[in-house]
Amino acid sequence: MRTSAETASPYGGSMRPARTAVASHPLGVISVILAGSAFALVALSVAMVGTAAASMRSIYGRRLVEIPFAELPPSVSIYVVVMGIAWAAWLVALVLAVIAVLRHRCLVCGSVALAVCAATPFLAVALWQLTSTAGV
Repeated sequence: MRTSAETASPYGGSMRPARTAVASHPLGVISVILAGSAFALVALSVAMVGTAAASMRSIYGRRLVEIPFAELPPSVSIYVVVMGIAWAAWLVALVLAVIAVLRHRCLVCGSVALAVCAATPFLAVALWQLTSTAGV
């Protein structure tokens, strides 16, 4: 076992490394991973549904929301379900990021997750505009 003389610094204090001011809580790290995954999944699913909407408009002459869910092709139904799961993952990531920042003071990871969550709806709107009007 070390004595206090062995751990003492010649400049005073101990030789233990100083605690960093920035801490990462595991919840913050999880929220960053989930926010990134939701970001990618939302981007892919919105692009898929937007492309399907453009196809439906050019084939059937109707918008995607005017076609009953039971009459949609199976692939479009799967795209819509995947998009619902992606938005649910986004909502969970948003809640975890807020908890990480406010309760656990995980400022770095929580802020990154909040930034990714804040950018996701703007990406979704932009991709929807680009893909749903592509075939028109």
